[in-house]
This record gives sequence, structure tokens and C-alpha cells, in this order.
Amino acid sequence: MAGIGFELRKLFTGKGYLDSIKAYFVSSLVTVGPMILCITLMTVLQILLMYVGVDFSQRELFLSAMVYAFVFSLVVASIFIMLASRYIADMVFIKDYNRIIASFYGVIVVCLPIGGLLGGIFYQRSPIDLPFKLAAYLFYMELIVIWIQAIYISLFRDYFKILIGFLTGVVTAIILSCVALLFTEVRAVLGLLISIDIGFFVIMVSYMHYLKRFLPDTDRNIFNFISYIDRYPSLIFICFFYNLGMYSHNFVFWLSEYGVRAADTYSFAPFYDVPMFYAYFTIVPTLVLFVVTVETSFIEKYKNYYGNINNGGNYQEIEMAKKEMSVVLAQEISYIMEVQLFFSIISLLIGRKLLPKIGMTGLSIDIFSILVLGCYVFVLMFVIILILLYFDDRKGALITTSFFLPSNILFSMLTLQWGEAYFGLGFFMSGFFSLLIGLGRLIYYIRNIDYYTFCSQPILYKEQIGLFTKLSRLLEGDRRTTSPAGKDPAPFPGT
Repeated sequence: MAGIGFELRKLFTGKGYLDSIKAYFVSSLVTVGPMILCITLMTVLQILLMYVGVDFSQRELFLSAMVYAFVFSLVVASIFIMLASRYIADMVFIKDYNRIIASFYGVIVVCLPIGGLLGGIFYQRSPIDLPFKLAAYLFYMELIVIWIQAIYISLFRDYFKILIGFLTGVVTAIILSCVALLFTEVRAVLGLLISIDIGFFVIMVSYMHYLKRFLPDTDRNIFNFISYIDRYPSLIFICFFYNLGMYSHNFVFWLSEYGVRAADTYSFAPFYDVPMFYAYFTIVPTLVLFVVTVETSFIEKYKNYYGNINNGGNYQEIEMAKKEMSVVLAQEISYIMEVQLFFSIISLLIGRKLLPKIGMTGLSIDIFSILVLGCYVFVLMFVIILILLYFDDRKGALITTSFFLPSNILFSMLTLQWGEAYFGLGFFMSGFFSLLIGLGRLIYYIRNIDYYTFCSQPILYKEQIGLFTKLSRLLEGDRRTTSPAGKDPAPFPGT
């Protein structure tokens, strides 16, 4: 989400209520729009399957294939998403735009074989018929590409393009699904999966056209980005641990005695997954607020502080800028906590009234209540991690996510032994303690920010020539001994 606030800031120049409503509406679209569209797609297609009389086992199979594709494609893509983001930022900083789209090809070339191999192993052992497996596998591979494309499109801060791309693909998939169900003899669930494949292929093509339209495509050294693994290895683990940790408590229940299997292929736990699905909706306020508060008000103070350092500000100016930045940051974090707490409490009250009406059992409703609190601390942890990365405190972000992943697994396994009354508590405990770790690290960093800004930077830049840098040059046929940029792209976090 970093960078969205820069484009939204101008929407807040108005003083009236309508201006504020417009700004919050736009920020909601660009932050959670694609997620809402995907959920809408899954819901509409499930309704279509019920409308044409498809039995429950087939609907369950179809939904499982889609959920697995979304979850595991994101986990695979997360290996390089944050590393690619840093590479793009550095190339923009040194105005070397030729390397950007080349790195996109490189990330795709690296990610697709990894994801393809893992997906191939998974489906190779499945007894599902081959056409369905191929359609599900193709959807999974398409999503890996789309997650990576979205990172590169974010370079232009054209977040509506991402939204419109998803909207086009979703509408295409729904229309083709209706055609497949009503006018063809293809098996219902297979016809819908093929329709989704075509719809998301439309998204891929539109995003690729957009990238090639605005980025020069002359550099053929597509593996140059691999050298960044030597320079910023922590970015790989931060993003991977966070995304894997987000679903790890579900995996624990899938593999437990409470899990069920669809077509002897997909494991899941409906009594736990369904309340988790609804609980994730409760974090939307924070996702929106982060964009319209932290990325609009805090970022001004952040840039002012580092601007004074980089542009020769005196000691008093730097100290004043640091104090203002710290105060605004504390205010915005407190505000997000208060607003999210309000919405979480409202969600608990509404959930206990409405969820029984859609067929949710007492156990799942109790789990929902605990998971809403878990999502509260989880999304606050997410905010803290993003702020740590604003300050380039990769160590702090890595410590937080490194605790979150294993603790989520461990605590969730413990709740299985404690009994049904504690289901969901593992996610809450993991998020709570991870939040404390992240907050503690952020407070420590802010108190010592002058040290990290002035004393932790190398006096002389020396490129780290490790295994992946050598591999990058070998693949490029390049034996250079200097940095591709010739210098450290960003001497201070604020540049």
C-alpha cells in the first residue's frame, strides 16, 4: 500500500463532509476493492452452481480449488514481492527505468517454476479428473503472475488501474460462467473454472499491456534483481513469514482431526474457516485508515525529518522535525487502534445476531468472536511492520514476523489440545505477542533514530558480492565488479 497516500492527499484538501466521504470512498476502493471483487466472484459463482442444481460435493470441490489457488499463489509470490518492490524503488531513485520491466520478467521466470513445481506435486497425487486439475492449476499459476504484476503497476500509483483490471476480469468470468452453464454441455464446475481462467487471463493481458506501454523494454538482463537477495535477504523472509503466518492457523486445523477433505485432495475445516473468512472483513477500517491517515499526515513529517538531514538542516530543525514526526506517528497509531477497536466491538455484536441466520453453528460463532479480536491485533501488527519498513528497519520487521509464524502454529496446536472453547485463541495470542514485539521495537527505534540515521550507515559503500550476485552476473554474462547503480541507491531511509 505504500505510496497510495501521496495520490489521495489531494482529495483531503476540501474541508466539507462530502470531500471527506469522497476521500474515504476512493481509499476504500483502491485498498480493498480487488479483495471485495474476488469475494464477490466466488459468491456469485456459488449461487450459480446452486441455481443449476449442482450437488454439494461438487460445489465444495469448486470452492476448495479457488481458495487453494488464492492462498498458495500469494504465499509463493510473497517470496519475491517485497524484494521486487525494493528493487523497483531503487531503480526509480537512480532513474534507471530500463531495468524495471526486465526485473519483472526475471521475477516471473524465477517464481513460476517454483510455484509450478509445488502445484504440480500437489495435483500429481490428486485423484481428480485431469481437465479439472489442469484448469485449477492454470488459475493458480495465473494468480502468481497477477500478484507480481500488481507490484509493478503500483510504481505508477495508478491503483484504479489495478481495480479496473480486476473488475474487467471478474465481469468476464461471470459472463462466461453463465454462458458455460446455460449453453454448453461442459460439466458445471469445470466450465466455471475455465471461465475464471479466461477472466483472469484478461487481467494478465491488460496489466501486461499497461506495463509495456509506460516502461522501456530494452534491457535484456532480466536476472539483475537476483543480486538484491545478497543485499536485502531479510525482505524475502519478512514477506514470506507474514503471508504464510496469516494462514498457518488455518493449516493447523486443516491437518487436524477436525479437518475434512474434498475429493481426497483439498483439506479444510469449515467450522473454523468460515468464521475466519467473516472475521477478516473486520480489518477493512484499518486498511483504509492506514492509507488516509498514516500515509497522508505522518508521511509529511517523515519526509520533513529526512529532508532536513539530506538537505543540510541545522540541529534545531532536525530535532524539531523528529519531535513532530514522533508525535504525529503516536497520534495516528492511537487513532487507528481506537477506530479499529470500535469496529471490532460492533462486528462482535452484529456477528452474534446475524451469523446464526446464515446457518453458522454455536461453536463457529464463538470462534468468530475470538478471531475478531485476533484480527484486531493482527492488523495492528501489520501496520507496525509497515512503519518499521518505512524507516528501513528490516531487522525489527523480521523479528516480528519471525515470531508471528511459528508462534501462530504453536499456539494453534496448543488450543487443539485445550479443547473447543479455546479454538481461535492461538491466532489471537500470536498476533498479540507479535504486536507487543513490533511496538517495542518501533519505540526503541524512534528513541534511537539519530543513531540509526547517522551512525548505522556505512562510511564507504562496498557492494556485497555474494552467491546470488555472482549468479546474476553469470546469467547475464557480466563479470563486472561494481554496483549496477554505481552507488548505494538510498543512503537514508527517507530518500
